[in-house]
Amino acid sequence: MNAVKVVVASGITLPQDVLDHLGVQHGEAISIEMLPGARIVLAKATDVIAPQDRGDEAFRAFALAGGDPPWPSKPSSLRSDDVSSVNPKLKWYFCFNEAATAWFADMIKAAVTSARLNTDLAPHCIYDGGPSPMIDWLKDNAVTIHYTKVPFRARLFDQDVIDRNKGTGYSPVSASGYYLPLQIAEVETHDQYVLFTDCDIMFLKSVDYSNFKPEIIGAVAEVANLSAPTPSHVQDAFNSGVLVINVPELRRRTPELHQALEESGYYNFGNTGATYDQGLLNMVFKSIWTPLPTELNWRVFYGHNPDANIVHWHGPKPPHIDKFIRYIDGQPVANNPPIPPLFDSLMRYDQPSYRHYYQLHLGFLDEALAPRERAAVT
Repeated sequence: MNAVKVVVASGITLPQDVLDHLGVQHGEAISIEMLPGARIVLAKATDVIAPQDRGDEAFRAFALAGGDPPWPSKPSSLRSDDVSSVNPKLKWYFCFNEAATAWFADMIKAAVTSARLNTDLAPHCIYDGGPSPMIDWLKDNAVTIHYTKVPFRARLFDQDVIDRNKGTGYSPVSASGYYLPLQIAEVETHDQYVLFTDCDIMFLKSVDYSNFKPEIIGAVAEVANLSAPTPSHVQDAFNSGVLVINVPELRRRTPELHQALEESGYYNFGNTGATYDQGLLNMVFKSIWTPLPTELNWRVFYGHNPDANIVHWHGPKPPHIDKFIRYIDGQPVANNPPIPPLFDSLMRYDQPSYRHYYQLHLGFLDEALAPRERAAVT
C-alpha cells in the first residue's frame, strides 16, 4: 500500500463534509492511503509540509514511504463517496464571542493545548466576532473556526427583553455568547455525536466518548451544595459545562429551544435554578438527559482526582485563583479579600486541589506560547 501526503490548496473541490469529518481545513496536510477497489483513506497528518514546498497546483503529492503518487499530479476533485476514513478523530466543540476573548484567552489556550497534548480530539471553535490575535492563535494550533451568530442575537438587545430582566444579572452581550452552543446543530453536518465543553476546562487524559450515545445530551449532574461540595451530593439537574450532544436531535428540537427562550425572557428559566444555556437546556431536556461519568466534568472544588479526564474551573477561574494564592501566601493583592466570598469559601474548602490544578494550568499555558514568545519570557 502506497502512502502519500497531499496538500489541499484554496481552489480545490474537496467536499466540505470530508474536511469536517477529518477535522482539517483547506491548506492543511492530510495523509492518504490507497485501498483495494480504488478507494482511499484520509486522515489528518501530524506533520506539515513547509509552505515553500506546496507549489501552485491544486494538489501536490509527496511520497512519504517510497513509490509514486497513485493518481495524476492534478486530479480535479475527490468526491465524498470516494472517501473512507479509518479511526476518524472525534470532534470537540467550544464557543465564545469577541467580548469574552480577553477574559478567557488564557483558559482557551490552556484548553486547546491540553487537548493537543493529552487527547486525539479534533478541536472546533464556534465564534461570534471579528479578526483577533486569539483567532489567529487558534488557527495556528489547528482549530477549525466556525464564524456564526445565534439567529436571535438582535432580539437579545431589544429593550423589552432588557426590561423584562431588569434587576437580574442579564447581559445581552453575555447572552449572545452563552447560547452559541446551540449553533452546533447548524455547523456540524457530518457526525451524529460531538463533545462540547465550556472554555474553562483542561483535558488531563484522553477522551473517547464514542460509546456514549445519548437520546439528546449526556452530562454530569450539578453539585447540590457549594458550601460542602462532593460528587456524591448532586442535583437532578445537570451542569452544561461538558456535554455529549446528539446533533440531529438537537437540530430537530431547535425550534422548541428558541420558543422556550422567547417565553422565558432569554435568561431566567423558572425552577431550574440556572440561567442562560444551562437553565434553558435543563428546562427543555430535564427528563431525557443521560448521565456521564463524573470524571468527564470534574470540578476543582471536588478535590484532586488522578482519574479525571476533564477538569472544569466551575466557579473560581485561574485569575481568581492567582489572586487567592498570593493573598493566602501573604503577597500584595489589589483587594482584601481579593475575590468574591463564595469563591473564597470554595478555594478554602480544598486549597491543595486549587493549587495543584492551577499549576497544571500554568504548565499548559507555558506550552501554548510560541517558541519566540517562550524565549522572550525566559
